[in-house]
Parts: sequence; C-alpha cells; structure tokens
Amino acid sequence: MTAPTTVPRYALELTLNEREHLDIRRGGAHDVHDMQTYDPLVYAAAQVLGAKLRAEGRRGVWYDSVRAPGGTCYGTFRPVAVEDVADTARELELAWDGSAITEYREINTHML
Repeated sequence: MTAPTTVPRYALELTLNEREHLDIRRGGAHDVHDMQTYDPLVYAAAQVLGAKLRAEGRRGVWYDSVRAPGGTCYGTFRPVAVEDVADTARELELAWDGSAITEYREINTHML
C-alpha cells in the first residue's frame, strides 16, 4: 500500500449571508429537480446552472454535497454575499490516498 500524498492548503473562515444564496438543495425552496446537477464526476450541468443563475444576478447557491451525504455546500458568485472574513488563516496539510482525503492536520495559524 502506498503512503498517502500530502497536499498543503490554506483555509479562510468566511461568514456568508444565507439570504443571498438561492437554496437549490433537494427539497429546498428552489429545488432544481435535476440529478445531473449532482453528478459527482461530470460537472457540466452544474456549471450551466451556475452560469445561468449568475447571469440572472443571483449572488450564490446553497446545494447538497455530493461527497458528504447529508452535508451542504455554498457556491458564492458575488462578493456582496460574503459578510465577513476572519483575521486568521489556517495552514492545513491534507492526506490524499488517491481517491479521498483520509485525514488532515493543522500546521500553523497566520494572522492576516
């Protein structure tokens, strides 16, 4: 078995205005009813939808995670939907086994 590859990343904490994000989750207020939007391997339908919503002036979307069952994600198209950015950034190291992130660790915290 090959050791996981370590991948450096930085994480910023953002405060989002949920009202600025269109709820397209399954069963949400604006459920898109299109399973292609949630294809974990082919992003074409999601990209078309995102481009359409952004062109309509939407500021972002709130959608179901395709990688974490039961989880939700946000796609923010416009900076106005971000209310605040924390004054620190966390330096992370992710362990990637070729198909998934198996663990992560915080290496350092930086003041911005």
